[in-house]
Amino acid sequence: MSSQPTPPVPGTATAVQVSSSVFPTKFHHPLNPLTPDEVSAISSTILKSMVEKHGTDQFAVKFVTCMLQPPPKRAVLAHLGIPLAPGAKPEAATPIARRADVDFLDVLRGLAYNVVLELDKGTWSIQKLTLLPEGVQPQITVEELIECEDIVRNDKTVQKLAAEVGA
Repeated sequence: MSSQPTPPVPGTATAVQVSSSVFPTKFHHPLNPLTPDEVSAISSTILKSMVEKHGTDQFAVKFVTCMLQPPPKRAVLAHLGIPLAPGAKPEAATPIARRADVDFLDVLRGLAYNVVLELDKGTWSIQKLTLLPEGVQPQITVEELIECEDIVRNDKTVQKLAAEVGA
């Protein structure tokens, strides 16, 4: 590994978002991405579940992804009052459940999980917790990509081969 610390990965936010410390209990548009407060609440729900399962000193979690699980298109169109066909009337809107899809690693045991959570009356709850089969893992993280790049760039063989081709 490189002797220099890996620089932080730049964010994608265009402005600073201050946490309201009040978790949202409803959404304005069914396809709005999860807010930072929702991600925090989701993470807390998963951590509490892991504490109940393993105790406080026996787990370490690394979150890989945390994203909105989009609702069915038909439900979104009904929610927005958009008809399914030109000239038709929109379907009656039905309640849309806000769901999140999370991948995380149990770093101590080398296990990978996928979790589906649902927001109900302001509280996120786990609907489905799936242990991924051995050999299956979530996508590579940005931090892992940067670490791989550092390892490859510092490899003497790679440096020699790159010099030979003029890179």
